[in-house]
Amino acid sequence: MGKYFPYLKLEKIIAGEKEQGKRVVLTGGAFDVTVHPGHIYLFRKCKELGDILVVNVVNDERVRMYKGETRPILGAYERAIYVGELESVDYVTIHPSVKQGPTIDLAILIKPHVIVRSTERPWLDEDRQRLMELMGYVPELINIERTDDISSTEIIEALRKRAGERFAKGTLGANDIDFG
Repeated sequence: MGKYFPYLKLEKIIAGEKEQGKRVVLTGGAFDVTVHPGHIYLFRKCKELGDILVVNVVNDERVRMYKGETRPILGAYERAIYVGELESVDYVTIHPSVKQGPTIDLAILIKPHVIVRSTERPWLDEDRQRLMELMGYVPELINIERTDDISSTEIIEALRKRAGERFAKGTLGANDIDFG
């Protein structure tokens, strides 16, 4: 996968992109199970804000902390593989931070021009303060409104329900599927 780089190597790569005058945009998320239309919209909107789009795929431990013990369904590297296959994504990485805001921790390292979140997690004054203290400046902080009501959690719940219904009807064996 040519778009995946370990986060420590990404610092030098992004510095080179910025030296060429390119505007760097950073976003992040779990992107569990699949990339759905909401993610595609987010990535397209992010790409409109700059020349280079960097996506931080949140590590497994952090996903478990905010989504529960049965998540993620796919490991971080697998999720990074399919995010990296998207045309709008230039670089993808996995930052190891388990603190709230691992994408902010990555931002401190690569110093993007813009950091994007969906409106599900709006920017807080404490985020701005933390960035100012750690980076010496505040990049543009943008919220992109979701255009759909689809989420990976909803997709997983629908799959669990459907598997349960099939199991109850006898069309799915007990060993055929394990959602944890």
